[in-house]
Amino acid sequence: MRAGGSRASCVGVAPACAAKVGVRRVSAYGPALVVRAASLAALLLVAGGAAAQESPPRAAESLLLDDMEGDLTSRWGGVLAPERGYYQSGRQSARWPDLSAPAPARWDLPAQSWRRYDAVAVSCYARNATGAVVKFSVTSADGGRQAGWFGVGEGWHQEVVPFDRFRGEPPVDWSRVTSLTVSLEQTAELPDAARLCLDDLRLVSLPSAHQPAAEPGLLCDFETEEELWDGMQYDDERWTSGRRSGHWVSPINNTAISYEPPITDWTPYQYVEFDVYSGVPNGDQFIFTVYSDNIAEQGPSYWGYIITVDWEGWRHFKVPFRRMYSPRSPAGWDQVSTIRLSSRGWGMKEYDDTDLSFDRMILAKGPGHRLPPGMLDDFEEGPYSWWFMLAGPIPAYREQGCGWLYLRDDGRAYAYMRPAISDWRGFRQLHVCVYAAHAQGGYLRLIAQFAGQKRSSWVKGARIDWEGWRELVFDLRATTAHRRLNWQQVTRLGAYYRPPRTGATPDAMICLDDLCLKP
Repeated sequence: MRAGGSRASCVGVAPACAAKVGVRRVSAYGPALVVRAASLAALLLVAGGAAAQESPPRAAESLLLDDMEGDLTSRWGGVLAPERGYYQSGRQSARWPDLSAPAPARWDLPAQSWRRYDAVAVSCYARNATGAVVKFSVTSADGGRQAGWFGVGEGWHQEVVPFDRFRGEPPVDWSRVTSLTVSLEQTAELPDAARLCLDDLRLVSLPSAHQPAAEPGLLCDFETEEELWDGMQYDDERWTSGRRSGHWVSPINNTAISYEPPITDWTPYQYVEFDVYSGVPNGDQFIFTVYSDNIAEQGPSYWGYIITVDWEGWRHFKVPFRRMYSPRSPAGWDQVSTIRLSSRGWGMKEYDDTDLSFDRMILAKGPGHRLPPGMLDDFEEGPYSWWFMLAGPIPAYREQGCGWLYLRDDGRAYAYMRPAISDWRGFRQLHVCVYAAHAQGGYLRLIAQFAGQKRSSWVKGARIDWEGWRELVFDLRATTAHRRLNWQQVTRLGAYYRPPRTGATPDAMICLDDLCLKP
């Protein structure tokens, strides 16, 4: 049904049903009136003029504000122009004629309530305009004014901006909305061939019951109380997805927080991913641990790694399970019980100004990075195999990643890992690429330890008297105790750097790459 270039839309209702009740398209919301399913379902048309019976009302899913058909000047101040070459539905969409200096498009509305809805949604098309940001500004009768944004992608996309993401003062009274303005930001560098179109502007209702298990692999996205860890609070000022994140309140006092994930069998997955916000890059540390208790162990069994807070803003972590260090023998990835964050212990640093928030923690699948034969670590997936090692801040010896053996408060640097290869009987040499800067003649040692031999170890080292990268080669059998060592079960490999007694500098740097066994 079309009149004057606009279309009537019935959400969830067959066209025959709409024709039967004789809907007239008169609406204060714009040129298109949406007849909601709840309204039609509440009517029983009985022959002979019998009275209609009402059924309980249901929440509306969406309300079409503007389908961008017909004459656009009456509702967008003459700013938006009709676009008949690109549209999502109907016969046209709306676009800015000149993206070099786009004016805000304002639509004044009679005071109306948007409270039964949760978000503004619009279909957006972009060609060579992916640097643009669309801003929705809403005002209310009491003078409230707030705005929400979304970034533009290439092609057609439906964008949804929840009301609780709108920011500004004073806050909008969503029961008395009086205007909606659409404007563009960050358009200075858009090319001449850029084009940006809007279609089907709607109010939508979001699901009232958030169900994290509906998405495969989702551990928590900090949207509901059930997903908040002990010691966390909602953070609705910063997030990477959804409407909020989880803020770790005072890590220096609240030293350990935990969460029982809804997924306890992690064997179908290979990675755990999450986003972390840091307000201050102060060098504080915390450990991310995944517990899987083994009754045969005397203490708690877990996998984990230490994160040093050396950044500001959001950072995404993608950690492969096989690279996480375990000091004991956890029961297995099919028996995960708890995720825990700790800011104390393991010799970690502590600061009172640490500001951390977390968002969207998921399990992910993937083939993973395959190590070359004999390679213990090429650091291409980060230094997750090691405790007390950071990602190298310098170009790697080969490819992209290296590990940083950073100096601790005591002036020394050390890290250790459980080797990916435990049987070293077929190898004669251990190769490692070492980067040195300002080392001033310090000493680097590699120490291997063995199952059942707590007091026996293999130790080799070299004096660091160079700058830049150098490959070192150590003979595994150049020791009188070689035959007594259990080379079949190497359980731990450590790297230790000791600065010189005199001439040491606090800016000394030692990095490792391509740690490899060779026959």
